[in-house]
Amino acid sequence: LPAEASSSIWSKIDQELRSASFDAAALEALFSDVAMGNVRNIATGEPKRAGRRRLFEEQRRRQIWCMLALMPDQDLLLQSVEEMDDTVLKAEKLELLVANLPSTEEQAMLRAAAVEAPVSAEGDDDWDGPERFMLMLLNVPDFDLRVNVWGLLHCLEQAPARLARAVVDCRMAKNRLRESPGVERLLATSLCVGNYLNAGTPRGRADGFDLETLTKLGKLKASPQQTLLHFIVMQLDETCPRQLRDMFAPSMDLDAVRTARKHHVLELRDELNTLINQTSSYLPRLDQ
Repeated sequence: LPAEASSSIWSKIDQELRSASFDAAALEALFSDVAMGNVRNIATGEPKRAGRRRLFEEQRRRQIWCMLALMPDQDLLLQSVEEMDDTVLKAEKLELLVANLPSTEEQAMLRAAAVEAPVSAEGDDDWDGPERFMLMLLNVPDFDLRVNVWGLLHCLEQAPARLARAVVDCRMAKNRLRESPGVERLLATSLCVGNYLNAGTPRGRADGFDLETLTKLGKLKASPQQTLLHFIVMQLDETCPRQLRDMFAPSMDLDAVRTARKHHVLELRDELNTLINQTSSYLPRLDQ
């Protein structure tokens, strides 16, 4: 450990580690994949079995196990999928199920394997938990369409309010900026200062400037402590202090802009386009 950490809790733990020990065999017996599988079998009333059938890679299996741990009883879960029952599967759990649906490749793999070893509704088969759930899910008619449309309906319920809030906040910020005497004075002072600094050059007689220029005011430094932006604000504080204070008052210009900035317009646009495309892709299957 570094010298500065010699008196920390980690230095004390480091000293303890030298004499610490544990029963590795007992750890393996309790927490290995086989042991944990047996614990799950006992918890669900399934008989202990060695060599259960597995198809998924370990990382994928863990994803499914984690999902199932947060879900209702599997029989109830499958029934809720068939009936699209919101009382059983709330929005956040439905989103989790949508994210873990089997891919086209996984569906093909599961269906091919089920020909050789069919899954049993009573559970007296050799399939391990993740594979067994996915095989049972495949038995629900049009399960992927049901779950995806179900998830889309939830999104369509939530999206309008979110989009409407963004529109209201952005319009409020736009109106504040357009009608603010302080913003007008800030822009006018910035233009005058810029023309003065650029006197004798083609840029010294500007009638306006791009708003991106405002971001550069803080980069031109007269000293390490003061920038051109500091100078302009100090001038406003001397010539129109009330307008400057009003810009920073609660619920005024600055607050309106900060609220609008919380909405990422490009992300909202992409979300809306995604919802439109998903709806268009599901409609032909729903009409069948």
